[in-house]
Amino acid sequence: PEHLLGYVHVKDLLRVWEERRTSIDRRRPLRPFDLRRWLRSLLVVPESKPIVQLIDEFRTNHTHLAMVVDEFGSTVGLVT
Repeated sequence: PEHLLGYVHVKDLLRVWEERRTSIDRRRPLRPFDLRRWLRSLLVVPESKPIVQLIDEFRTNHTHLAMVVDEFGSTVGLVT
């Protein structure tokens, strides 16, 4: 099975890019870039989960993305 750590929103990376660009323009020292700081937790669901339960879980967790895995833990797909 895959070892999924999470996912990153592009909008978060754009914010980092803007901060780094501003720091360079103002000749300030740059903070080291650590991708783990921007990782969001990933909801992992079995492929047998009914869609109604999945939607309820999206609402409960305030997320709109889930990784679907089979009975062996291998990634099958991505649900949004």
